[in-house]
Amino acid sequence: MEKSNPKKNKKIIKKIAMLGDKPLFWKTCAKLFFRIILNNYEWRSNCIKNKLILKTIKLKKISKYFMISAIKKG
Repeated sequence: MEKSNPKKNKKIIKKIAMLGDKPLFWKTCAKLFFRIILNNYEWRSNCIKNKLILKTIKLKKISKYFMISAIKKG
């Protein structure tokens, strides 16, 4: 099983943070996003497959996901 790379995650978190007009909000969302992935047993067990999926997801798509979830939470 592959371990997560905190440095790489921080870079992605920064990129996500720069997408929005509220960097701190997006940074928090990105951190939550990684926490959900890393704590998800199924995700870790399918790590290689999911890593490929994650690479194909563009950051803007991730930000849209955060926007939708943020709007739903209210």
